[in-house]
Amino acid sequence: MRAPSRGERAAVTKQCRTCGETKPIADFYRNPATVRSGGHRPDCKACTSTARRKRYADTGGIEAHRQVLRYAYGMRPEDYAAKLAEQNGVCAVCGTVEVATYKGRPRRLAVDHDHVTGKVRALLCQRCNLLVGAIEQNPALVELAAAYLRQHGA
Repeated sequence: MRAPSRGERAAVTKQCRTCGETKPIADFYRNPATVRSGGHRPDCKACTSTARRKRYADTGGIEAHRQVLRYAYGMRPEDYAAKLAEQNGVCAVCGTVEVATYKGRPRRLAVDHDHVTGKVRALLCQRCNLLVGAIEQNPALVELAAAYLRQHGA
């Protein structure tokens, strides 16, 4: 008799370490680091999501912001703070403070960076960051938008 293949041995269900419920394996996030023990995280997706929301609420999003700075831009919170102080807390394009909010909280200035080199350029308000991104993809858009506004009397 042959030994069962890896696919035949694969678990169909798993017990969540947090809630204790036995759920389909699809209800658990994959974790390649634990491939020998099933390849899935020990907490179900619902419990993982609840824990992440709680951690975000407890830290006011500071930890999430720190991770985005580090992984997306190679910055530390101190680098962001220095750049913000260098710009006197205002957007590098329009010179105003950020007025956009998210879930009732004021948003931070966005990190503008060169998408080819990854080099950080400046901090921008959400509106200017979207505008710069659109112009960077299609520089002719500025002239087209200006012509549109002239045509419609703005």
